[in-house]
Amino acid sequence: MLEIIIVFVLGLSLGSFSNVCIYRLPLSKSLISPLSSCPHCNAKIKYVHNIPIISYLILKGKSSCCHKKISLHYPLVELFIGITAVCFFIIDGYSLEAFFSLLFIMGLVILFVTDLEHYIIPNAVTYSLSALAIILSLLHFHPLLLNDLLSCLIGGIVPGLLLYLTSKIYLWIRKKEGMGMGDVKMIAMIGFWMGLPTTIMIIILSSILGSLVGITLILFKKINPNQLIPYGSFLSLTAIILWIYNVISYFYELEKNIFSF
Repeated sequence: MLEIIIVFVLGLSLGSFSNVCIYRLPLSKSLISPLSSCPHCNAKIKYVHNIPIISYLILKGKSSCCHKKISLHYPLVELFIGITAVCFFIIDGYSLEAFFSLLFIMGLVILFVTDLEHYIIPNAVTYSLSALAIILSLLHFHPLLLNDLLSCLIGGIVPGLLLYLTSKIYLWIRKKEGMGMGDVKMIAMIGFWMGLPTTIMIIILSSILGSLVGITLILFKKINPNQLIPYGSFLSLTAIILWIYNVISYFYELEKNIFSF
């Protein structure tokens, strides 16, 4: 139990770092310096007000300096990454597989929020995770079982080309951008990690999910019909949902084995 608590706290810390990436990457700011500051009034944030989740609850969701509202995504990201770290620890223990898998999920969470809030998919995330997936496959150490380089490359290149051609055909027909290159790079990154069959499934499911959400928002007049939706967020969300499904399946099978007599 103590180990799980330690892993959860470490996960919260990584969630806090994910929030730093979410805030700074769209602004092209350094992830290392300066120290954390209020996004509203730019005042330095005290260490005691920078404790994951706890500080948000103590401050009642408002900044300590100017009392402006703090986005709910801060504690939610920290909590989700904390829980994710515990899940990987239970499945893989103290292992590099667990660590690298956690990095991938962190990347998906970062891209989900940055695209949702800013319509930006930072190259720093997609390039770094794509390169890491290829290197791990070269070393036959890919945490998501793509242990040969060919499967990794096919998983990334084919979906990437598919979305690239789709975007160009849409531009040719409609004379306007329908999908940014950030989405193309992102689906390639996901493919390098999750392989071709799973990535094709993610493309299909995320398109359906995005269409349903978009139509619903239009019907309720929350957006206009010509407004773009952050497709990268739906790619991230679909990949995360599939991962959650796999985790639930793992624990279900584990429970069956424990209680089967």
